[in-house]
Order: sequence, then structure tokens, then C-alpha cells
Amino acid sequence: MAKKKDITEEVIEEVKEEVIEEVVEQTPEDIINELNETIKELNNEMLIQRADLENTKKRLEKERILERKYSAMNFARHILTPMDSFQLALNHIEEKEETKALKEGMEMIKKQLDKVLEDEGVSEVGHKDED
Repeated sequence: MAKKKDITEEVIEEVKEEVIEEVVEQTPEDIINELNETIKELNNEMLIQRADLENTKKRLEKERILERKYSAMNFARHILTPMDSFQLALNHIEEKEETKALKEGMEMIKKQLDKVLEDEGVSEVGHKDED
């Protein structure tokens, strides 16, 4: 056991001597130059990381805007058929005194639904006439 300890101590002493020789061999200017190089490298790395962060922020903002822009698309696809049916039903209500209040109420509901769709960026682009 004493032999292992002696070998380890010898290795430690050798490493210490090498480090001390290396440090002693360096002039203060060498140390300053080495530290300045390290600072430059760290600054460059920091700038690269900062640019990556900014690019990630910009990409996420674009994705968020697109997501918000198209979030109503799926809802609009599902609601358009019932809205068309609602409009057809509204068109077929006869103009009679008994149905006047019903038609006015349904027209108000239709306007509200149209407003909700418009607020979500969904607008009517026209319709195709069927022959």
C-alpha cells in the first residue's frame, strides 16, 4: 500500500513541477495575450448564442402569428355548412305577420354569427351560381 502511495505522490509532484515550469516560463505579456484570446473567444461565443436566441425568438413570434391567423380556419370549415343551412331556412320563412318576429330574431342571430366569423378573419368571398 505504501508503494502505491509513493507512486501517486511522485506523479503529483511531477505534475506540479510541470505546471510551475509552464507558469514560470510565461511572461506577463504572454499571460495577458492568452487571457485576451480567451476573452475574444468567449465574446464570439456569446454573440453567436445571442444571435441564435434572437433568431429563435423571431421564428417563434412568426409561428405564433401564423397560428393565431389560422386558428379559426378549422372552426370556420365546420360552421359554414350549418350557417348555409341557417340562411336557407331564413330565406324560406314566409313574409307573414305571424312569422315576422321569428324572421327578425333569426336575422339578428345570423348577423351575430356573421360578425363572430368576421372577427375571426372569415369573410364571404362570393358564391357560385348553380345551373
